[in-house]
Amino acid sequence: MNSIEHFLELRLHFQKVETHRSFEVSLEELAEILNCSTRNVRRLLKNMEKEGLVFWKPGGGRGRRSRLYFRCSLKKALLSHMEDLLRRGRYREAVDWIKREGLPAEVRDACFRKLLLEFSFPRIDWTDCIRMMEQSSGRFKPVLISSASGKWMIVEDGRSPAATPGRTRFSRMIKR
Repeated sequence: MNSIEHFLELRLHFQKVETHRSFEVSLEELAEILNCSTRNVRRLLKNMEKEGLVFWKPGGGRGRRSRLYFRCSLKKALLSHMEDLLRRGRYREAVDWIKREGLPAEVRDACFRKLLLEFSFPRIDWTDCIRMMEQSSGRFKPVLISSASGKWMIVEDGRSPAATPGRTRFSRMIKR
């Protein structure tokens, strides 16, 4: 796990704490949440502080509680992490974060939308459609077909130039 994932674990546990509000917490509590030693918690908090995710003021002396301040909301941090995972092609991890138990519905919805945008078809600008219609000869029915390679074809008259009338893969499937 990297710093952002540990930060997300903390934000999920302390959902009620508002962003930019400090609160008291002990290192032992944080160690239990992050499933690591108090020594490792100190290192993780310093790394999160360097990345601008939290502000941490250690408690001085025994029994003194530390102060923790979240600089980033759960939604913003998780969306940023999702973008990073999707950019690196780690789709399974992105889906696992969306399925995470305890994730607020608003955050889950925003992450799900981000994932759908990643897998949705590319958009064609309206001006490109108009330009293609002007350059086309005769009647033009814009139809987009996604081929196995993931590329797009613009088809005139609703038919691919390579397809023979009446003998398409789909017509064979329907007759069976």
